[in-house]
Amino acid sequence: MAKFMKSAFQNPLSFYGILLIEVLAYSSYGVFINLSRVNGIIMYKSSSLVLLLEIIKFTISFMILWSEKNKLNYKQIKFRSVISFSLPALCYGINNNLAVYMQDYMDPSTFQVLCNLKIVSTAVLYRLIMNRKLKFVQWLSLTLMTLAGMLNSYIGMKDKPQSLNDVYLTPVGLSLTLVYCFLSGLAGVYTEYILKKEPMTLLSLQNCYLYIFGILFNFTFWYSQTAEDESLLQGFTLYTWLILLTQTEKI
Repeated sequence: MAKFMKSAFQNPLSFYGILLIEVLAYSSYGVFINLSRVNGIIMYKSSSLVLLLEIIKFTISFMILWSEKNKLNYKQIKFRSVISFSLPALCYGINNNLAVYMQDYMDPSTFQVLCNLKIVSTAVLYRLIMNRKLKFVQWLSLTLMTLAGMLNSYIGMKDKPQSLNDVYLTPVGLSLTLVYCFLSGLAGVYTEYILKKEPMTLLSLQNCYLYIFGILFNFTFWYSQTAEDESLLQGFTLYTWLILLTQTEKI
């Protein structure tokens, strides 16, 4: 994987190809969730979608780890190191479920715009936790991004949309967005903090730690919400599978 990424960055066409895929995958999330509705309702459990994503990501990470097993130092596998990934996994688990739930309170375009505010929360938390100073230009950029998000929220603020094609944001949606952005920033920064504390540990191994906890948390979420006769894939549509396909690349 490392060799692949290195060669991709050395080849401009590969780099821009990967960048295009990332942009399309990121921007399609809210759209596919709304397209996966049946009669305007999301029929599947958000936890079932996220659980499958975590299982797929763990499988891919484990395959990468297996290919790097000769580099693996088993002495690096310590309980304290493993358990430290439980917090970011919990934050990601809540956030990924929240991202589905939020679609009932805003349109996909508003979701994409406001979710960019997680860059602001990440930067602020990075400054507080990692003690990294930001330049004036960076603070200015974050301020402009925040103002853009506030303006978008103010223009689109409605208690209820007139139609499915309406651009809107409810007060509940705005509140959920703030929680989403904070948890996203916290999970990202804390994960980075863990990775930098143990730079010699294989990234694929650390990803496995993270996804194992993600599987445990999301299975708990799903099991607690599900009736006895309900399957994991109940309510899935073609667009739900497209979500799985496009979001798997975020490893």
